[in-house]
Amino acid sequence: MTISNRLTLFRLSFGPLFWFFFLFLDSFWAKCVALALVIATEVTDLLDGYLARKRGEKTDFGKLLDPFADSVSRYSIFLCFTGYTFVNGPADAVPIIMVLLIFYRDATVQFIRSIAAGQAIIIASRASGKIKAIVQACANHAIVISVILQSFFPRFPDGYIAFILMFIVTCITLWSAYDYISGNWAVFRNTTK
Repeated sequence: MTISNRLTLFRLSFGPLFWFFFLFLDSFWAKCVALALVIATEVTDLLDGYLARKRGEKTDFGKLLDPFADSVSRYSIFLCFTGYTFVNGPADAVPIIMVLLIFYRDATVQFIRSIAAGQAIIIASRASGKIKAIVQACANHAIVISVILQSFFPRFPDGYIAFILMFIVTCITLWSAYDYISGNWAVFRNTTK
């Protein structure tokens, strides 16, 4: 197994670990470990892709494993946000509908890729997808940092920050969904002929 695929497999463990430290353990140090896991998620995501390209280790298994590991880690984080009780902010600071919309976008893009594969068409990544990933990563970091800051500053509006950031993430994600659907509409037309 290649080094890049091992890194990706390692990243799969970060989602359950994040849940344990962010949601299950209630301490300042546990939240710091959760932040370290968010950082490690993004670093390993960048590193495994870089190593696969630099070492010529791109594999079919890696092409399937990487998005799977991304989904497991990101959805673990998003779902933990919906279950976390933010101290200052709305009661449902991260409503489940936001996570559902993000999931629907990812499922739609995967569906488009599957249809295209059946037509021997490769769907390239779009700029909107890369922007979405960057915005999601930044929001995840900022939300966990806001939870940590709330430990020091009791009036710190961690809940409002979480709501605003996840609202932005949801909007960017929906824009990305529209971009993928409109940019690959021909794939759908070919299927329905």
